[in-house]
Amino acid sequence: MKQQLRRAVINQLARTGQLERALHARHVYRTTRDEKMRRYRLRHAPASLTLSVRDVPDTIITTAGTRPSGVRTVVARCRTSASVLDAMRSNRNLVTKALTATGVKTHELPTDSRNRFRVAVVHDRDRLLWSLVVAAPRTTYVYFDSTSIPRNHRVHHLASSSPDDLHRYGSKAAVWRIFEYHADPDGVDLFGDIHGCEIEFWHRSRINNTVRSRRWNPLTVELPAERFGSVGSGGDLPAPMIESVDFPIDVVYTWVDGSDPEWIERRATALGLVDLASRHEEAATDARYLSRNELKYSLRSLERYADFVNHVYVVTDDQCPDWLRTDHPRLSVVDHREIFPVDAVLPTFNSHSIESRLHHVPGLSEHYLYLNDDFFFARRVEAEQFFLANGHARFFRSRALIPLGEPTVRHRPVDP
Repeated sequence: MKQQLRRAVINQLARTGQLERALHARHVYRTTRDEKMRRYRLRHAPASLTLSVRDVPDTIITTAGTRPSGVRTVVARCRTSASVLDAMRSNRNLVTKALTATGVKTHELPTDSRNRFRVAVVHDRDRLLWSLVVAAPRTTYVYFDSTSIPRNHRVHHLASSSPDDLHRYGSKAAVWRIFEYHADPDGVDLFGDIHGCEIEFWHRSRINNTVRSRRWNPLTVELPAERFGSVGSGGDLPAPMIESVDFPIDVVYTWVDGSDPEWIERRATALGLVDLASRHEEAATDARYLSRNELKYSLRSLERYADFVNHVYVVTDDQCPDWLRTDHPRLSVVDHREIFPVDAVLPTFNSHSIESRLHHVPGLSEHYLYLNDDFFFARRVEAEQFFLANGHARFFRSRALIPLGEPTVRHRPVDP
């Protein structure tokens, strides 16, 4: 009923032309509300929290959570990298270093999650909790992963939480997730518990000298006791998994600035040689070449979520964004003249023609992803989502149909 009412309201706003205005008003309201709640939480930060990290360098008191009822004050470590993988590695190293320092042996496990690492331990929970409290940094948090624990009681700051609470909730959870909040300098953008390192509790078998897992993992659920701990914090398995991709993968963008006077002049000259009456009206529309700096934010999402990328190539028509760092070692700007033969008719404004020559980019790896400049990653991705281990590309079949006959004025530029 609630969803039906929501759809009805959206449809009514769309019919009256008020949908965009309503969405903007909602955004302004939520942003203002969340900022007020954030300031309130910061003003009333618990003294136990601030005192616990008073002399810890590179930390910041900020807030986590989105909904007003879920916003809480936390202590975060100021991060120097925007990569999710770096936060994951930091949390894994935190766990293995703290446990190793107190004599707790760990065994790293592969996981089907793209957001976190996982280690196994055989020791009991009390010993593990003591090890973390004693040896882990005072910026450390634990997420007790159990549906039997109320959601607002699953995250605890080790340095300021009571031992009784940690023991009570820790005894109910089969998996603990250890993490630090990693924040940008303003304390607004955080990596939190979703990227924490999981601690999985294994148990010793009474029948033989083995240790066993309580849940499945891609490597093994049983190990001889003497082999437990043979895979350390580097995550180097005895052999690659069958689906693991170990070859370099590049990314290629095509980009154009439709407001560049020199480019506009070149395009006008080319259009003068074409019978526009025989083309679809969208074939030469200015909107196809409009740049809103989407490439900047696409590159940021690439750095944040696509850590497997080897090198980035930006293919342009003798152009370059004024904000782009062309001296970056993992980025190259490529002109059309570098990928077309010397006798090619240039300039070209046909995206299909340009795309057909991308594999001629100098230095391009055998495997690459082609992205439009308005393509954004919203969560972490891995190479295995795009390629098989044998080098074949993953794909899904499109439902688009190729029109019959020769192209006509009715065929849109985006048609196959």
